Amino acid sequence: MKNNIKYYPEGFYVYAYLRDDGTPYYIGKGNGDRAWTKHENVDKPQKNLIKILESNLTESEALDIETKLIKKHGRKNYDENGILLNKKLVGSIQKMLNEKENFNFKEKLKLFLSNLLQKLHSKDQD
Repeated sequence: MKNNIKYYPEGFYVYAYLRDDGTPYYIGKGNGDRAWTKHENVDKPQKNLIKILESNLTESEALDIETKLIKKHGRKNYDENGILLNKKLVGSIQKMLNEKENFNFKEKLKLFLSNLLQKLHSKDQD
């Protein structure tokens, strides 16, 4: 059996790669054996340092949780005091595009930019 894992989590899940001190250095979402396979830009830890945070999720739920956790911990070189090696904060964009599959690209882009401007404007109000 691949990776010597007997059972993978049900449905989509959110996982963390942990440092020896227990702090996360990568947050991801996946299904099947995703948490235990090689990633392009981040080293996979030993199996005991891979933690499934939530499972049995829809893809949309997993994207939401992944995005919230990445925002909570922050990304190194992108966010002040960030500790994660994640390069992208794609969950909310990917979710929006998935939910609006019937829209053409121009409409998707317009909706994305409108949502982004609303978020930026609400930050300025705080």
